[in-house]
Amino acid sequence: MPYVTGGLAWGSLHGSEGDILAHGAFGSGTTTRAGWTLGGGIEAMLTPNWTVKLEYLYVDLRGGVFNDVIPVFGILPENIDFRANVVRAGLNYKFDWYRPFVTR
Repeated sequence: MPYVTGGLAWGSLHGSEGDILAHGAFGSGTTTRAGWTLGGGIEAMLTPNWTVKLEYLYVDLRGGVFNDVIPVFGILPENIDFRANVVRAGLNYKFDWYRPFVTR
């Protein structure tokens, strides 16, 4: 069965720069960003309780900012931009809580 999925995504972005020998810049920072995700997949039933799926997601957390310290210029903001393509496979088990227990 094919499906489409999407919604809210969030994550912690970390960036750092330490090329002091190149131009003297250094700095780091972490920010938590909210963004969005959109994707689709296909799921197939193996048995009444087991399914298998293959899914693709595109994730966009937009940008985050940390500060670079450059001795000549001072503190400058550095932008981090995060986008990802995720492919995942899964094996699912469906618990059937409503089926009565059979006793012998």
